[in-house]
Amino acid sequence: MSAITQEMLREMAQLTALSGRISSIQIHNLKMFPLVFFDAVDEVRISYDLLPIKTVEDEPVKNNLLVAYHLTLDESKNENLDKRYSALESSVRNLFWNDVSVEVFFNGHIKYKSVQNE
Repeated sequence: MSAITQEMLREMAQLTALSGRISSIQIHNLKMFPLVFFDAVDEVRISYDLLPIKTVEDEPVKNNLLVAYHLTLDESKNENLDKRYSALESSVRNLFWNDVSVEVFFNGHIKYKSVQNE
């Protein structure tokens, strides 16, 4: 299997925007990111809204782009959380667009919410 390049990622993101669906490669990566960036993960659930919304004909498209991670894990096994959140957010944004907001929940409690780029 060939390596995925930045150009391929951009093309997949464009297809997502046009089709309203994410690819199996993107889904796989979204599921794997928490296993790479966090320790002692027992369960990963992901919810996402990656479709731009056009509210009024003459207004610009409103982006409500979000990927939320709901993780069941042992919090005591995870240090340097700021770096872990940053790496996760960066990976998600590289997979899609720079204005994707990322939320992370540990054991049902919100732990991180990125600032959506304007």
